Amino acid sequence: MLHLKTVYKQKNSYGCGMYAVANACNLKTFVTPERLEISKGVGNLTGMLDRWMQSDGLTFYMQALYYDAKSDKIPSSYTEFSISGEILAMPLVFCVLLSEKGLSHMIGCHLDKLGSLYVYDSLKKDVFETTIIGLNDHYHSVFGMYGFCDIHTGEYAFIS
Repeated sequence: MLHLKTVYKQKNSYGCGMYAVANACNLKTFVTPERLEISKGVGNLTGMLDRWMQSDGLTFYMQALYYDAKSDKIPSSYTEFSISGEILAMPLVFCVLLSEKGLSHMIGCHLDKLGSLYVYDSLKKDVFETTIIGLNDHYHSVFGMYGFCDIHTGEYAFIS
């Protein structure tokens, strides 16, 4: 079972994208008071998260693997990833709604070789295990899924 040493938790109703990226990629210095303050306005959009990763010297960006703001479930056709070799897991970020009229929320996850998805939700007390398709049962809606790609090659980032 793959677990992070630290799971970053939010104490406010904003900044979830920053926490999701920190949790998905295990970035110990990604969550800062300055970035949290910036998050108060419109939350964390992927462009801002990309800029912050690159300003931290990281050479990757968030690539939408699936996004449909009108969808409430990830379709099964978007849930089949194959991870092999020396790779331990694929870091992912999902966009979810916590309730029917709730605000959107981002969560960081790791997908392992066996298809287990470890969810590091900055609002939940504990890490939990499910699958990508099973994530649909844990949230009111799941409408986006992002991977991380190298800005020079476009190749997906993995945890090894």
